[in-house]
Formats: sequence, structure tokens, C-alpha cells
Amino acid sequence: MRFSLLLLSILVIPSSILSAQERALFPGILPGPPWLEKARNSADKGDFAGARALLLPHLGEGSPAGWAARWEWARMGRILLDFPLGPSALLEKLQQDLDGFPEDRIARWRARGTLLARVIDGKVRYFESASGRLYRLDSEARALWEKARGRPFFSRGPNPGRLAHVKEVLRAAGASGNRYVVPKRLEIRYRITVKKGAAPPGARLRCWLPFPRESERQREIRLVRTVPPGGIPAPRKALQRTVYLERFMPARGPARFEEVFRCTFLASAPGLDPSKAEHLDPADRKRLAPFLADRPPHVVLSTGIRRIAARVGGDVKNPLLRARRIFQWMEDHVTWVPAREYSTMRCIPLTCLRERSGDCGMQALLMISLLRAAGIPARWQSGWGIGAGSVGMHDWLRFYVKPWGWIHADPARGFIRDKDRSVRWFHFGSLDSYRLVVNDGWGAPLVPAKVHFRSEPVDFQRGEVEWEGGNLYFDSWTWSIDVKEAGKIE
Repeated sequence: MRFSLLLLSILVIPSSILSAQERALFPGILPGPPWLEKARNSADKGDFAGARALLLPHLGEGSPAGWAARWEWARMGRILLDFPLGPSALLEKLQQDLDGFPEDRIARWRARGTLLARVIDGKVRYFESASGRLYRLDSEARALWEKARGRPFFSRGPNPGRLAHVKEVLRAAGASGNRYVVPKRLEIRYRITVKKGAAPPGARLRCWLPFPRESERQREIRLVRTVPPGGIPAPRKALQRTVYLERFMPARGPARFEEVFRCTFLASAPGLDPSKAEHLDPADRKRLAPFLADRPPHVVLSTGIRRIAARVGGDVKNPLLRARRIFQWMEDHVTWVPAREYSTMRCIPLTCLRERSGDCGMQALLMISLLRAAGIPARWQSGWGIGAGSVGMHDWLRFYVKPWGWIHADPARGFIRDKDRSVRWFHFGSLDSYRLVVNDGWGAPLVPAKVHFRSEPVDFQRGEVEWEGGNLYFDSWTWSIDVKEAGKIE
């Protein structure tokens, strides 16, 4: 299915509808004076030198325009980190993967949009994960990879450990009639190491580490210890929950921040039956209004989004079946690929829609937008996958259908290849035990608030670090996570 550029256009967003938090987190969408708009246009066209010349006189201003100018300057630096490969480095990588190939195919792949590149200040630069993205999106390139390696690029089936856990969850829910089942008591150690020289010796470092939100499926949360001691968990109501730490940058060597916590995680399997789905009444719609509305810059219910939602939903009135159609559409039309940093994209779901691809968070925001456009409340959820075959950052969503309330959906995981329909559709409605939920919203305030720009203004998984002189971006520190069982649960 093809979409015109007209359908993908982003609405003009007046600053009056933005909260103070959104204006601080997403200054790239604030209307500004002519010099700022010209600098943004120059940056988006790849003329970074021209953009910087326009921004430079205003970097010291204390006005909202000055804040936005400093953001555009930082954003260009982040884009350069995302696109580090020159033509020769990319060619070397592809030749290693494909055992030699006609170089003229690079231009063909770029023209198709499957080989992600930008022209910045007259030089072609390729995305750091350009090759992995290429093989997922381009059948020609993938066939060359498979010929060189002698095996399929995509795995033939689901992760065995994850599949076994999914079946265990469905059996337990079916046998007990309970929604929350298969508890796992886990201990998690998370560490950030700030690199030597990232801040001056003696500088006061401020650090926010991810911490679980309390809910029906995350219980008995205990902060065991922190390094340095005295870490402060954010209040339970914080939508992006943290543990806050401070320390001084040592004169020699790196600075380490660490937390160890324990939590009992349960799976959620509500056992959805479309015949029992109910429509929202006016009181429901009023209560859930924030989850049906635009929230710029990353949930913008443009004409294009609304038309797609209407086309996919068709004449189906049942809200659960309408949501299921949208999940199916995501499976059929959007491919998982590694993504550039969210802070560099003006509107994440429209980027995902335009490119017909995206990582878990991009897909979650697109599905949230489509669900809201279809009249179904939807909200963000994210954190970490912490077992059953893998550990890593992950994003998904929840949508609201009576009588079940908030229901999980994971469009990036999509369908599980299995002959059992309930297993196949598991990621529409259910969530496994091995999910650490840190965030029940995107772009939410941290506690205490950051002074400088966030490295990740949308999501919060890796953490954040700053000092008096500014934010410390992801290239200034490393992270690690370790997960282990913390005892049997009777």
C-alpha cells in the first residue's frame, strides 16, 4: 500500500497546545523567528554548515528561541553520530557480508530507500546499521547475503525459550481463570559507567537509572543497594520511573553508577473474547480523553493517519476487532529494522509510516496513533525484555477495551509462528512475565527534573547523565544490565 506525501504531512503545531514539559523536551517543534525556521530547513536538507551559521549568534540567548537554537545544534551532532559511515566504509562492510558484488547496486538500493543514507554538507554518510537494515528491507540484497552465507537471513521459527514461556502463560491463565500468572522473582543489576574525560575532574554528576513501576504485574519491588549509596527512587506515580544518584567525577578513571533491585514480574493474559467487547460510554471517553487525542510531536492524528485508520477498520464496529485489524495491518505493512536515535526524528510515527519500517518504539507510536484515530484509547509502555531467551530494551503499547481495561499489544514482536491461534496472536492482548516496565508514558518528567537536554526525550531505558556544563550524551558513557533469578516462588 502506497501513501502520498500529502497524507504524511505533519500538521502545523501551535505552541499554545504544548505543555511546558513538551516545550522543554521537544523544542524542535516550537514555532520560531525566521532565522530559526531557516536553520531547521537547512539542517533537514543536510546543510549543517548553513544551519550552524544561522544558529551560532543565538546560542547564548535565554529565550525559548535560544533554547530551540541550542537544541537544533545538538540534534545535528546526534545525527552525525547516527550516520558515521562514508562510502568506502560502507562498501567494505557490504563486500565482507556479500563476498563481492557490483558496486552500482548501492545507488539502486539508496534510490529504493532500503539503504539509509544522508547527504550532509555535500558528503554522503550512511546509517551505522545500514547493512542490517538493508537486508531486512531489500529482497535483492537479502538474497545476496543468503547466497554468501548459505543460510536464511531470518530465523525459521520463534525463540524456543520464549515460545515455551508463552505456552506456559496461556496454559496457566486457562487453567486458573486468572489474568496475572506465572510469577518470576528476579534480581536486576544496572550500571552506567561515565567515561574518563567526559566531564572535568570534580564536576558534580547527576544520574537517573531505570526503575520498575508498581502495578498488578510488577509487585514486591525492593531497591537492594546503589553505588554510590543513597539512591532515591522516584515516586510511584512517576510515568518514567528512576533511581536518582549523584557523585563527583574522579580525577582519574571513570565514574560508576549502579543499582540492584528485586521485583516479582507476572504475565498478563486476559483471555479476549470479541463477543464480550463493549463500547465506551460518554463518561469513559471523558476519562480517557488524553489517550484519544493528539500529543505532538509524536502522536499527531493527521489526515493521513485518520484515513489509514478508517480504511483498515472498514465497517467493523467492535472495538476489539477494529484494534485487531490495526495489529494485522502493522504485521503486514511495517518491517522491524534498527532505528536511529528518536531525538533526531521530527515525528517518529510518520517516519515509520513513510519508510514502512521502524524499531519497536517507532511501531508502537504508529499503532498508538492509528488506534486513537480509530477511536480506541491507546498509550505507551516500555522498558526491558529481561529473559526467556534475550535481554534488551523494548517498547510496546496498551489499548483500552471494556470490560478488560488496558490491554497489551506488541506490534514489533508481532505474530508468533505457531499452528495454535492463541499462541500466534499472543502479542495482541497478552504480555509475558519477562518484561520490566519502566515507563507508562513517553516524554514524561524525570524526578528530579533534568537541567539540560535529555539524551532520550521520548523513551527512558538506558538512563540519563548530566553535569553543570551540560548533558552527557550516549557516546560519553556505557551501560550494562544483568538479570538473575532471586528465588523460587511457591
